[in-house]
Amino acid sequence: VMAIPAIYATGGAATPILPLAYLVVAHAAYALSPRAAAVRAGAMLGILIAVLVSNVDSPNFTGVSVIVGEVIVIAGILRFNRSRADAAERASLELSRIDALTRLANRRMFERSLAIAATRLRSDTSDDYDDGGLVLIDVDDFKAINSSGGHKAGDEVLRMIASVLEGAVGEQGTVCRIGGDEFAIVVSAGDGGSLARLAEKTRAAIGVVDWRVLCEPKVTLSMGYATWQHVDQWKDIVIAADMALRASKSAGKNAVTSGRQDASGIARIGPDTAAAV
Repeated sequence: VMAIPAIYATGGAATPILPLAYLVVAHAAYALSPRAAAVRAGAMLGILIAVLVSNVDSPNFTGVSVIVGEVIVIAGILRFNRSRADAAERASLELSRIDALTRLANRRMFERSLAIAATRLRSDTSDDYDDGGLVLIDVDDFKAINSSGGHKAGDEVLRMIASVLEGAVGEQGTVCRIGGDEFAIVVSAGDGGSLARLAEKTRAAIGVVDWRVLCEPKVTLSMGYATWQHVDQWKDIVIAADMALRASKSAGKNAVTSGRQDASGIARIGPDTAAAV
């Protein structure tokens, strides 16, 4: 449709090449980077002008103007549509990685991070990659929180917990929300002792928050952690940390438990015990 006025304005001189020119410009504007698209469009305009000058008795500046204008319109519209499509794709990608409620990494990113760490563990030939691990976290008596303040208050509590966890963990690990009231910290460096101290630090940070603004029961966390030292697969470290978390729950909640079992049994850190492990 856009070629009709251009062909009319040039007296038909540009008829053989005009549809191809518009196709090339459209492809460039949509598929290429802005700089590459500009180079492609500029080259095609030069060819068009050369065709016009060589096929008419005198340069048809009206035709040139029409073609230039149409090319600019085509490129502008398609570039705008491409920008919108890119923005939608980025938003979709973010939604696939980020938990909508807490803005933490979601379960998909959690599993991906552990799988990458496990691959790194298996491929390391220096035998010194036993650093880091996993901390699993469960909010104690979350149903009571929802019952006392409703689901809206429960959502606000989860957001607050996410914020406190991120503040306490900082650069030491990645905080994820992996379920309704379940969180995780993927730690890339450190031994069992550093994981225990990080878990206790986050548990203590939750303990000093004044939760009465959001809910009646005091919010506490039960935690279990495990290191990569005795596991090879990412699912194994999840199982080890989950068993430790269950031990924290069974021990009365509001505690940190190690997933490593030895002759001394399960190492547990509770509200009345020291954090040094």
